Amino acid sequence: MPDEQVRSAIANWGPRFTSQGVDPGDFARVTSRLENWADWLDAWCANGDMHASLAREAEGFGRGRTAGESWVRAALSYHFAKFVWMLDETRHRAAADRAVAAMANAHRLLDPAAERLEIQGISCAVVNARWIKPVDPRIADWARTHPVVVTVEDNVGAGGFGGAVLETLAPLGLAGRVRTVALPDRFLPQGKASDILSENGLDAAGVAKAVYEAVKGKVPAKPTDS
Repeated sequence: MPDEQVRSAIANWGPRFTSQGVDPGDFARVTSRLENWADWLDAWCANGDMHASLAREAEGFGRGRTAGESWVRAALSYHFAKFVWMLDETRHRAAADRAVAAMANAHRLLDPAAERLEIQGISCAVVNARWIKPVDPRIADWARTHPVVVTVEDNVGAGGFGGAVLETLAPLGLAGRVRTVALPDRFLPQGKASDILSENGLDAAGVAKAVYEAVKGKVPAKPTDS
């Protein structure tokens, strides 16, 4: 029978885990086998190792998106492995390091712009907005805890996702934190989608530049040969 701390974790943290992206099946499978709080970290790290193995396998077959999503699941497992588990500082730190490494792999495959920013010392939280409206109500909480909110969409800005986020945050006095990155509201020349996005700052380099400038100001100009 699970001890008191395990029972409390299952009862109180389930909604938090799933709201942050942990698969409900993972939560049920991992916690159903736990009896001792001392085993919490190892059980969740083992779940993270499983997803990391699946990620490497998928990447080996060239399935980058599947691999990236598996790395996200691995990162979440490692993160929640050490979540308020402080029985062994060394193991806690090791789980945290594995979470960071797994998320770096996820960024590499799913969001190269975030990876570019991490290299430049800017840590980003990436939110995958699956729909435009209604705007996820959690956006207000996220905006309050971040100095800058950058929306990115391969659509014109007017009437798009960025506008919806601005409408949501304006009554809360948070609209000043929002920067929108979108296509210009005009006819665009025909061409490959990747070329059009790149020309309008919507490739990885362009998005990283927009976020960098929103946080730190203009990117320094490259020196020219004299």
